[in-house]
Amino acid sequence: MRTTKWLVAIVALTLWACGDDSSDDVGNTGGAAGSSGVGGSGGSTGGAAGTGGAGGIPVTGSALCTTQPAATPTTCSSVSQWGITWTFDSDYPCGQFVNGDYWVTPAASGGTVAITSITPDAAGGKNGFMVNPSETDSQAFDSGGPGYDASLMPALPYAASAGDSIVKSVSLASGCDKSCLQTAAVLTVLETPPPATAFRPAYFGGAASKQLYCSDSLSLGSLSLLATTAAVDAEAPSLAAVTNTVVRVQLNYFGSWAGEQIRPVDNFQKDDPYGPEVSNNNSDAILRVLLQRPGDSDADRESAAVALCQYGIDNDAVFASGKAGWRADGGHGLGMKLPIAFTALVLNDEAMAKRVKNAERSAFAESDQVHAGAKGEVIWGQDRCKYQDATGETEYWYDIQNSPQTKTCLDPYLLIDGGAEPGGYYQGCCTSQALKGSALVVRLIPALAPIWNDDLVLSYADRWVTSGVYTQPDYCAPPSQGGGPDTSNPGHCIPDPDLEQCATYPDCPCQAGKECGRFPALHGTGADSGLHGSAFADAMWTAFR
Repeated sequence: MRTTKWLVAIVALTLWACGDDSSDDVGNTGGAAGSSGVGGSGGSTGGAAGTGGAGGIPVTGSALCTTQPAATPTTCSSVSQWGITWTFDSDYPCGQFVNGDYWVTPAASGGTVAITSITPDAAGGKNGFMVNPSETDSQAFDSGGPGYDASLMPALPYAASAGDSIVKSVSLASGCDKSCLQTAAVLTVLETPPPATAFRPAYFGGAASKQLYCSDSLSLGSLSLLATTAAVDAEAPSLAAVTNTVVRVQLNYFGSWAGEQIRPVDNFQKDDPYGPEVSNNNSDAILRVLLQRPGDSDADRESAAVALCQYGIDNDAVFASGKAGWRADGGHGLGMKLPIAFTALVLNDEAMAKRVKNAERSAFAESDQVHAGAKGEVIWGQDRCKYQDATGETEYWYDIQNSPQTKTCLDPYLLIDGGAEPGGYYQGCCTSQALKGSALVVRLIPALAPIWNDDLVLSYADRWVTSGVYTQPDYCAPPSQGGGPDTSNPGHCIPDPDLEQCATYPDCPCQAGKECGRFPALHGTGADSGLHGSAFADAMWTAFR
C-alpha cells in the first residue's frame, strides 16, 4: 500500500528538485512532485519571523500531485477503520491513501456517495461526525466538550460530494475528562481516484481549499541517521510505537485548553493529550526516525515518515486558514509547528515551508513564550498580560505579590524569566521540557533550521538544560523592598535600593554583600528540570547534543 520512494541518509543520494526559486531560501534536500494541485490554498498567518536559523539547501519545489497516474480502485459497499464503519447504499469505487485512510468516489461524474450509516451510531450528543470542519471554536463530536453544536452534524443518509472530508468520532464511554473522545477517523470523497502516492487531503477546510499532496518527492536525504547507544537504546521506543502516536488523524484544530478535549486518546496514545505531551509525541517520532537501531527496517522508517507528513499536511491546512489558535497559553498550543516544518522539509514543499518560516512569533506557542531579553539572554514568559495596561506591569506585579492568577506573565522589563515564580508553575511544569525536545530535533536536522526560523527556542533550550532559571542581573526591587511599576518613569520598575550608583543607573551592579532583584536566590536553579518531559528525548540530548 505504501509506495513512497526514498533512500536513507548515510548513503549518497541523487536528489532532484523542480519548481520556481523565486524567494525566501529555506533548507532542504529532496525532490518535488510538481507545482499545482487540487483546489485552492487558503491564506496564511504572515508577518515578522523570529530570529532564524541559517544554512541548508533551498526548498524550491512543490509536493502537490500533478501528472501521477491514478490509482486503480476497488469497489466498496462500506469501509472500516479504527473501529468506525461507513456504509453506503451500493458499491462505489474506493481505495486508500498512502497513509492508510480511505477515499471513495461517486459512481458517475458529478454524482454523490450516499452514506446510509456511520457506526458506532451518533446518539445523545455522543459519537458525532462532521463534514469539513472549518471553524476553530465549534464541534459536533461530543456534547460534553467545548463549542458543541449539533447542527454541524448532517442527517443520515447523507449525500456526500467530492471534496467532503467526513470526520467521525467515537466518544469515551467514561465521559469527558481531559478528552471527550476515544478515537476518530476520516473518510474522504473525491471526484476521481487519486494517484496511488497521494496523501489524504486535509480534513480541515471547505472543498475549495482541499489539496492533494503526493509522496513521490518524499526524501529523507536531509536526515543523517544516528547510531544508537546503550543509554539511548534503554529509552528508545520502536518505530512502530512512535508511528502509532501519529498515524491516526490528529485533531488539533481547536486552540487553547479546548483543543485538549477533542483530541482522541487513541489517536494521540495519551489519556491526557495536553499540549506538552502532544509536543513530546511529535519530537519523539522525528527523533526516532533519525535513530538507527538494530532491527530497524526501511519500511518501518518510511511508515513513520508518511504518518508524520500526513500530520503536517493536516496542521498546515489549519494554519493556512488563518484561524489556528496555537499561541502560548500555559502548556496549551505546544507541538503544532514541528510537524508542518518537518513535512515541508522532507516533501520539499516551498509554499508550506514559507508559511512556517514567515509566521509571526505569536502564531506558535514555541515562539510565543521565549523572547530576546534586554541583556542578551533568552527569557521565558507568555506575553498575555496586557489586558489591564499597555505594558502588562499591573498583572505581572499582582502575580508575584499576591495569590498568582496568570502565572505565565512575561517580565515587562525583559530582564528575567517571567511567571509568578521563575522556574515554577508553567515554565517548570509544562513547557521547558517540551521545548527541549523540539529544539533537539531542529539541532539534529540542520536543514530544518531555516524553516523553523527561531534560534531563540534553540538557545532557550540550551540554557534551561545547562543552567536553569535566569534571574540575574536584575535591577528591579522585589515586592518586599517596595518593588513595582515606577509611576515617575512609566515603563520602568522601581529600582532595588541595594544597587550601586553608576552612570547608567538603575542598570547598575549590586552593592557588595547584597542581593538585588526580584528573585536572586532562584538564579541558576532547576537546570534541566520540569514535568511533561520525554525520557527518550533526554537520552538523545545527552548522546547527540
